[in-house]
Amino acid sequence: MTIMTIGVEATKAFEEKKTGVGWYTFYITSELIRLVRPEDELQVYINPAQISNFKFQISKQCNNVTMKPLSWWPRKFWTQIRLSYEMLTQPPDVLFIPAHLPPLCHPKKLVVTIHDLAFKQYPEVYSTKELRLQKWGIKQVLKKAWRIIVPSQFTKDEIVKYYPDLASDNIFVVPHGVDHDKFKTKNLKLKTKENTILYIGRLEHKKNLIPLVKAFNLINNLKLEIKNLKLILVGSPGFGYADIKREIDASPYKSNIHQLGWIDRDGLVDQLNQASLFVLPSLYEGFGLPLLEAMACGTAVACSDIPSLKEVGADVPLYFNANDPQDIAQKIILLLTDEALRRQKINQGLKRASEYTWQATAQKTWQVLTT
Repeated sequence: MTIMTIGVEATKAFEEKKTGVGWYTFYITSELIRLVRPEDELQVYINPAQISNFKFQISKQCNNVTMKPLSWWPRKFWTQIRLSYEMLTQPPDVLFIPAHLPPLCHPKKLVVTIHDLAFKQYPEVYSTKELRLQKWGIKQVLKKAWRIIVPSQFTKDEIVKYYPDLASDNIFVVPHGVDHDKFKTKNLKLKTKENTILYIGRLEHKKNLIPLVKAFNLINNLKLEIKNLKLILVGSPGFGYADIKREIDASPYKSNIHQLGWIDRDGLVDQLNQASLFVLPSLYEGFGLPLLEAMACGTAVACSDIPSLKEVGADVPLYFNANDPQDIAQKIILLLTDEALRRQKINQGLKRASEYTWQATAQKTWQVLTT
């Protein structure tokens, strides 16, 4: 029997304060560990500096799963140098990179996940350093990858549009999933006490938060019968945060705009359950996982009318023009004031979110890696 060895570069899964790509790496690696067949071997590469954050549960029966901390005393270039050395000395048959750039050396069968191409459409929302890295990185991936995984048909279409010389038959659409054990309804809605608009994500230019703050101002200016209206922003500052903070500080309603910073998974679930609605005003998303997680918690959602979010959300969200604060305000007001509509959207969202699981994501990923 031929044994196949599959390697996974899982360092992002061990970040202490994970965001979208880190959680993708965590869940996909966790599920691949459960899927590995008796005739195969799975090697999970991690940086020893992350051992204290080790969270994977490996059954005693999983004798064919190996966690491989690769010792490396310098703080930088673990992927490019240390993992490359591993690939030269003990290469797997297939190497899967869920989040990072591939190492300089790798087996012929290299599988990489490309999460989005936002830098192509909106280069102005990146720092010069980050834009240079994105451009260089995507060229490396497209040149080296045996197969490419993308989270949406939209992202596949973007790759084909910007890189028409690339063969599209090695690009596989594998949607993300939802952790339904974690993201679920908990009956914490504060319907009569507060009306809360919740955003989750980095506080950065490409998430388009300035129009959301302007929309919040417009809603308050209308003096509607909406009690204790609050805008809650969850996430760490990113590129362009100074502009966002200036907009918040200039708001006459800034005392009702709360920045919570990064919070853990349990905190996110509580915030989603307490919120009146979840808003995602992004200019660009490769998938938009927080949208599904909000739906799974029984929270009504409004979001940008961009292709990836329409692909994920279908007919559940109320869509708005991300560059039009008045349209954003209008959709938020509808969900805050029309209880029948909000209840309808909550029920639709629960059904839509149930269609996405990390188990299904892992099974499709396993097929890409092994067939």
